[in-house]
Amino acid sequence: RLEIPRLSFSELVAEGDDAGVLQAAIGHLPETALPWAPGNVVLAGHRDSVFRPLRGIRAGDELRLDTFQRTYWYRVSNFWIVDPGDVWVMAPTDSRSLTLVTCYPFTFIGSAPQRFVVRAVACFDSHGASSLRRAVDDLQGAVSIEQLRSGAVPFLAGGAACSRLLHRYDRQVAHRR
Repeated sequence: RLEIPRLSFSELVAEGDDAGVLQAAIGHLPETALPWAPGNVVLAGHRDSVFRPLRGIRAGDELRLDTFQRTYWYRVSNFWIVDPGDVWVMAPTDSRSLTLVTCYPFTFIGSAPQRFVVRAVACFDSHGASSLRRAVDDLQGAVSIEQLRSGAVPFLAGGAACSRLLHRYDRQVAHRR
């Protein structure tokens, strides 16, 4: 299930990108990463049904992807309007990311000429503080816990979910002392 709390958005995600899947749910493109693996998880959906609320997405919005294994949190870092042939948005990434793709413009009647793409970067998963360290490591080791606290990494810093994670991390560190 994919959730975007600020938009009160919650939709099922299914494996595949064929017409049957996309008519019933958001589809995970099979050739892209799975949430528990490093790389780019790509989800597609129709603009006139499941992904209609994406017109209200903002940089910094939190996204939650629930799987049978665990829950993964992402923070929107970018969005683009691209041509259908611009498949670079689905290319693998070095860090954990989530890409949402739908047709654009949202109000276009007929076959839409462009695609609306949202990129979100992993914030943490339901395994807690160790996941924050993995997310930091995925950023090529360039970010520390202190930088997160200071807001030096805006797409990870702040937000209620990330604040809770930093609090949990602090408690684990204090407990070990």
